[in-house]
Formats: sequence, C-alpha cells, structure tokens
Amino acid sequence: MKAIIRAAFLVTSFVAPMAVAGGTPGSKGTVTAYEADKQTVIRADACAATKLSYDYAGCGKRLREDVKELLCKRGKGYYKWWYQVSDSKLMAQTTSCK
Repeated sequence: MKAIIRAAFLVTSFVAPMAVAGGTPGSKGTVTAYEADKQTVIRADACAATKLSYDYAGCGKRLREDVKELLCKRGKGYYKWWYQVSDSKLMAQTTSCK
C-alpha cells in the first residue's frame, strides 16, 4: 500500500508542474498575446516563478519579440493585437512590420 501511495505522489509531483508549464491563457503565471478580435490566442507562455511572484518582465519581453516575428511573417504593415499579463485586463499593442 505504501508503494502505491509513493507512486501516486511521484506521478502527481511530475504531472502538476507540466500542466503549469504550458500556460493557460489569461491565468496567473502567464503572459498571453491575442489577435485583434481579443479571442484568438496567438501565444501563451508560462513565466518562471520567483520567490513571491513570476518573472513577468523577462517572460513578457520574449513573448512580445516572438509575436512581432510571427506577425511580420504575414507581410508588411501594422498589426493590432492584445497583450495580457497574468489575469489582468488586456492591453492594446501595435506591431509595425517593414
């Protein structure tokens, strides 16, 4: 019986972090980019945990750079999209591609 409990604990301790690693759009510990329609997710990244919070600054910087690259693959022009840190309100963003 103890072996079954230990096995369940080990499986839980490995599965739970993997669920967070993917990042659920609009949840604590994530940064999320949405298309102009505010519904379609371009990308959601899980941020590294710090002692009391998450590394939203570093995580957000990487996300914004990657979103610009993705949007610019569509061609020249301006692209409006929305950015969200954790479960806060959406913030308007514009990317210029030349």
